[in-house]
Amino acid sequence: VRNNPQEVRIGHEKFRHPKGVLNLTQFTQVGLVAKAMADWAILRESGLLSRDACFAGHSLGEYAALASQGILPLESVIRIVYHRGLTMQSLVERDEHGNSPYRMTVVLGNKKAGLSEMRIEELV
Repeated sequence: VRNNPQEVRIGHEKFRHPKGVLNLTQFTQVGLVAKAMADWAILRESGLLSRDACFAGHSLGEYAALASQGILPLESVIRIVYHRGLTMQSLVERDEHGNSPYRMTVVLGNKKAGLSEMRIEELV
């Protein structure tokens, strides 16, 4: 994560991104789940988690929640999330630099940008 190399080899495949492989979905998703699990472990080891606490997540976070409760082994979650991201990464056409014409953002128009719901719909 600190080095974020531009190239990494997994098995017989080589993955590249000019800004570092963490910009490739399969590695971004693994990194996010690993970070969530590290945060959870810190809370647990600090005694800040109640034994009867419930955990949930949305989308990618569901995998970390399942791993944190031992429902799925962490190694399996990492493999699942990697392949989930790899599938997502490969579904979109990319140029020679690995870039796609698509972007994702969060719009908090009513709070930060002063945009109406109608204006947000127009932009989307």
